[in-house]
Amino acid sequence: MNVLLLILITSISPLYTSFAKENRFFSINATNSNSSLLLNEINYSGDENVHSLNYLEFINLDTKNIDLYDYSFIVSLDNEEEKLNIPPNSLLLNAGYFLIDFTSSIQLPLPDLYLENLSFNESIKVEISYKNNGETILVDSVLFSKGGEGFPLTKTGENISIQRKDDYGTPINTGDNKNDFEYFYIGTPTNSALGVAHYIMAETIEGQAKYKYPVAKAMVSSLTEPQKNFFKTDDSQYMKDTRKRYINWANSERDHDPYNDGLRPPAEPISKKTIALIIGAFVLLVGGGIFVIKRKNSI
Repeated sequence: MNVLLLILITSISPLYTSFAKENRFFSINATNSNSSLLLNEINYSGDENVHSLNYLEFINLDTKNIDLYDYSFIVSLDNEEEKLNIPPNSLLLNAGYFLIDFTSSIQLPLPDLYLENLSFNESIKVEISYKNNGETILVDSVLFSKGGEGFPLTKTGENISIQRKDDYGTPINTGDNKNDFEYFYIGTPTNSALGVAHYIMAETIEGQAKYKYPVAKAMVSSLTEPQKNFFKTDDSQYMKDTRKRYINWANSERDHDPYNDGLRPPAEPISKKTIALIIGAFVLLVGGGIFVIKRKNSI
């Protein structure tokens, strides 16, 4: 029964399925972690000899946006280091996601960044750090290896996903890769726009537009133009439902420009009372004019 259910879910979901995360909008504080920037998912394809990296997904546990350009991303492939070329203004939104595509052969939602293909055989290690007064501060370090260290690489094939575990929505980061990660039955690559969607769809509470819409609009406004366009036009049912809720929130808050496109609010319709007053004033004006003309003629 479980196998049949898995086959059904896989067949009806898009290859960049996000259903696994749409109800996993994470809490801000990661378990046993002082870091706000974490590797959340790695996806690869390959056989026993070589693995090709498909994508990396990062999460931001902070309440403010992070510019990834301020950080150093080192990927060690079988102990050979590669520094990822992160351009300026690569924003990872507050409580959001950032998706890097390494020219993968699998279908993905619009990546936040495209980088050249990377491959490995025995191990891959991802390290994130930044400089503070000349000192290198390590933010996150994750090792996946066949050699027994870190998280054990045991699976081959297409679209193999390893994801960070969560505890009721709180990402786990104990520093023990074997404990913090697990193989997942399907990849769930999430870009910035989908991260915003997860925030919008995370819960259904009466009156939530009052406090969630300002945050959601700030997140949408911070998206790059390609990501904002994805948010506005992606035709998956999940994104259609997200846009419907977002626009409903905007309407309830009387915001006529939810995407900051420079739209002006529509003119308020003229009430019947106002129309009557205008007509009355016009009649008085015309009547007074006629009276004055007649009076002059009589004189």
